[in-house]
Amino acid sequence: MPTITELNPVATRVVSWWKRPYIAAAAAIVVVVVLVLGSFWLGASSENVAPASDPAEQVVPDASLPAAEVEQPSGSLGQAEARFTAALAVVDRLYDAYDRGDVASITALLADADITGYTSIEGFAWDLAQGSEVTDRTCEAPPDSSDIGVTCTMNYQTALGRAAGAAPIELITMASISSQGDITFFNERLSASGEVDALIAYFEDWVSAEHPEDAEVVVFGRWESIEQATRGGELRAQYVNEYADYLEANGCSFAAPCVP
Repeated sequence: MPTITELNPVATRVVSWWKRPYIAAAAAIVVVVVLVLGSFWLGASSENVAPASDPAEQVVPDASLPAAEVEQPSGSLGQAEARFTAALAVVDRLYDAYDRGDVASITALLADADITGYTSIEGFAWDLAQGSEVTDRTCEAPPDSSDIGVTCTMNYQTALGRAAGAAPIELITMASISSQGDITFFNERLSASGEVDALIAYFEDWVSAEHPEDAEVVVFGRWESIEQATRGGELRAQYVNEYADYLEANGCSFAAPCVP
């Protein structure tokens, strides 16, 4: 049996043409709905997402907080503190040995050091042999730009000063320490007054007159070995006592000496 299309092809074309506007309209409606729903969904989602932080608005520590609550930056400051701590520990060992009269430990600690200023390893031996003392030592870290690890100030008293009742002399020490913990630089300087210088000069003149054979070794710095320096310190302490007896016997004093 023939189909409708076969019987009336024109009718088929009319039906197809009539359906097209409705199909297009339906498709358009679907697109609009999808767009509206999509926009709504995106807007709602964006409300739940935190905005990206502006680098310029990043939170930084409040500088007004106590130091313990603010993270300290590493760098030159930390390096200076570490250098000071290490240097102080070694200098403490040095002066602990001084207090014990331990010349061997002092020699070991200063074996590789560039020693300048007042003292030397022999000078330490000379000091200890005559009974010199250092007291009231305080230490601090030098400025960051310095290669010095520690600076210490202390009171220094010799056998002569103690016998004369003179005030201690201010002694300033500076030291640098290597990363291996060795003293690489050591300097001592004295802040002696003119009165102290005169006291020493009168005593050494007396030694030259009374004990000329020992005049050289008794004077600071005139030794060629630790043993010689030790002997010089021992003789200096002995002659200080003799000098005090001489002054008293002749009606003189350390402040107003009478030298033969």
